[in-house]
Amino acid sequence: MKKRLLLFLTCVVCLTFSGASLFAASLTQERPYEPVVLPAYHNAVKSLAGARVDQMYLYAWDGDAEQWRLMPFQIDEQTFGPNPLNPKVSKWFYFIPPVWADVDSINISDHNGIFDDHDELVFMVADCGDRAPADAYLETDGEKLLPKVELVIRDPQNADNAAYAYLFTSAMKKQIPTPYEFQYFEAADSVSTKYYAFGLSTSGAVDDIVIQKPGGSGEDLLDKLKIRFSGILDFAFPVSVLVKEHDFYLFPDIIVTQHPVVRLIRDSRITLALGDYLIEELAFPVVTKFYPYSGFLKGGTSLAPEDLSFYYNDVEVLMVVNSMRESWDYNENAVGMKFYNKYNNGVQIDGVPDNVDTSVDLPINNWDLTTGDQGSLFKIAQFQEQKWGGVELYYFDNKKGGEADSTIFDYAGKPDTGDSVSYGDNGILFKNKPDQDSVTIELNYTIYFVPEKNLTQQWGENFAAIINNPVDVSQTLISSVSETKRAPENFALLNNYPNPFNGATLIRFSAPARAFVRLDIYDVQGRLVSNLAADYFDAGSHEVRWSGVNDKGELMPSGVYYCRMQTGDFSRALKLLMIK
Repeated sequence: MKKRLLLFLTCVVCLTFSGASLFAASLTQERPYEPVVLPAYHNAVKSLAGARVDQMYLYAWDGDAEQWRLMPFQIDEQTFGPNPLNPKVSKWFYFIPPVWADVDSINISDHNGIFDDHDELVFMVADCGDRAPADAYLETDGEKLLPKVELVIRDPQNADNAAYAYLFTSAMKKQIPTPYEFQYFEAADSVSTKYYAFGLSTSGAVDDIVIQKPGGSGEDLLDKLKIRFSGILDFAFPVSVLVKEHDFYLFPDIIVTQHPVVRLIRDSRITLALGDYLIEELAFPVVTKFYPYSGFLKGGTSLAPEDLSFYYNDVEVLMVVNSMRESWDYNENAVGMKFYNKYNNGVQIDGVPDNVDTSVDLPINNWDLTTGDQGSLFKIAQFQEQKWGGVELYYFDNKKGGEADSTIFDYAGKPDTGDSVSYGDNGILFKNKPDQDSVTIELNYTIYFVPEKNLTQQWGENFAAIINNPVDVSQTLISSVSETKRAPENFALLNNYPNPFNGATLIRFSAPARAFVRLDIYDVQGRLVSNLAADYFDAGSHEVRWSGVNDKGELMPSGVYYCRMQTGDFSRALKLLMIK
């Protein structure tokens, strides 16, 4: 029996707050909402690949006080292995699946504790500092430590506007500050921080959102995150179906970050429950990442039937999705707020129907802002591919209840969910998918809660520009791993160790004076695989680790590779042999 189902991956809430002016002069004031996530293969930190996670520390330099301060940060490790939901497909996991420990071919019960591969360094732009003097060192228990890496965080539209962070390694344990106060309450499946709180329903949809005082009103503003899709379900004969948010089923095995500092990851599984029929075969993972000031779910799915087919009792089942809607329905606590987007300038939320412009630009990269004395909610939706008959803004403000899309979805016998009334309910409506055409949706949906009140349409335009242009991060300093009292007389590219290698190798080189050095990895066809370094290095001996991945973080196959060192007129190549 062949069963085909088309699913729409829905977004999960993403929250943010701000305590500073959005468009101030310094980068830390201009972008206090913005997180920085650097995987170990990123050019800015790849020189530290191989360091112990529990010995890495991130500091900022306070230019006024002329001293170092330990920054809030965390390192989230990932491990590659088979997906328990589909063992034929492997992926990177933040949380080790328990079944791995019982499989002889895997036999992994924890991460390796080494900063490598897809492990991620996470921190906030707001916590960065000034540029430290070249001779500034950190003294720990009588030991004078120089930074291993200087990270430069720049405004992509103004390279002169920069902030700095410094990576040190030390065996001396330090207490990382936790100013954002993340908490997860397992029984209620809810999260709170110093700035916000939210709760989720038993189906995994968001149904409580609070902006904490003094930035917000301290009241729950949301009725429900509403999800709709309609189509045809065909067992022995076709039947029209309408799926709502309570028709999703959230599996109870939810995993969250145990000690979040700047990011809380929530890993869950969701499927459809049509009546009493729980479709476990189609369970899909939902990984939500929450930051102090922002969070998002990014992913997607093909809606082509052949991509989501499976078998059950030799009976063919086909579900064709025709229309979809996702929207955020506020409650009466949102009365008095106003709705803005590119095409609507200050629609009053009061439970009285409004005439709105439903235009949506394609491909979708649309923002909207709901703002008032209660604080502000900013959303941005980004979908790259659309093959629908129509895409438009969904907006419904009516305290008498009902829906704005009743001519598209057949709600007969299916009353609305939640409190059965709507206040500023807004989102995106996808209409009339061609029956013979597959659809792929690349989901990228972010929501921000901002405690700045009564904002404007222009503020929304400016904030959208910031979100669409994240900071650039580069490295300008790698301190010598093995320092010598006497500088080398010439540039040199030395033999790597080990060679051949399995997993990673250290590439060693030396410089007689501070110079700009570029290290690149090429395959035997001369194609660039990875740029290991492109920066200034001090005089002395240096080591850079290559873990056998390209610049996208993809593991390369076994074979011969070449490392090329270039600086000024000096150029040398080194042969590397990777064996798996």
